[in-house]
Amino acid sequence: MSTFSEAFENITKSRHYEPVSTTITNTPSQTSPPKIVVAGGPVAIATNHKAILANPRQKANPILKHVRSVPIEFSSDIHMPADFSISQTNGMLYLSIKYHKLNPEYLIGRMEAMRRQFKLRIVLVQVDDIDCEGALLRIQALCVANGFTTICAFGEEEAARYLETYKLFEKKSSEEIEERKNADYLSRATDALTQVRAVNKSDVKNLLRNFRSVGAVMEAPMENFALCAGIGEKKVARMYAAFNEPFFASSVPQSLPRAERDVPVDIVVADGPINVEEEEDES
Repeated sequence: MSTFSEAFENITKSRHYEPVSTTITNTPSQTSPPKIVVAGGPVAIATNHKAILANPRQKANPILKHVRSVPIEFSSDIHMPADFSISQTNGMLYLSIKYHKLNPEYLIGRMEAMRRQFKLRIVLVQVDDIDCEGALLRIQALCVANGFTTICAFGEEEAARYLETYKLFEKKSSEEIEERKNADYLSRATDALTQVRAVNKSDVKNLLRNFRSVGAVMEAPMENFALCAGIGEKKVARMYAAFNEPFFASSVPQSLPRAERDVPVDIVVADGPINVEEEEDES
């Protein structure tokens, strides 16, 4: 029985064996943007990591003349799924209300091509029509059903700022936009008590000077507030109501008239339409 090395040596002597080349050849540089392979297919990104890769169909988009903080790089692929590829995981579609009214099926087609390629999928809606409520309702329904985020801009410059901001903050953590809160007790007590209408910072200091803690302020009877300078009857009544009344009212008024709340909405997902209607309660 021959060993592995002897068997392999016999193979190398046969006419069917071709040695593998170990030389490295220089390939020509890429002329098209590099692509990152993800679960839904390759995603084109800009060659300049600071730039936004734009679909060539967006060259005439009026918002681009207002983009100044980040460079725009146009793709050579007209079939690029997104209008703007912000990063490997963030993609954006641009839509104006007027265009949506003329082409209501356009958005769902674009969503279907894009929805498997990005983790964050954005629809930047430019509200360029006064009569926009119905169109915005349907756009939002489509975005919710297909996993897109809706951003509304009410002008070209505002739309450009949103586009820039998504690029500039793509690698920033949530701490960059979180409110800076002081850790000391007085600051936290001031933030809590000044939520009551007409109560100011001086009132908070007077309250804590007399009651020592926020808990004691909340549990104090109304007559004890008379000991605090600058706390009048109106402030006392508002604080007592805020601390003692229930958080939820017994009956919440409906924000929309009954006729408007009963209008059915057709929600379309990429795999097919889903008709959503509110069922009437039989009484």
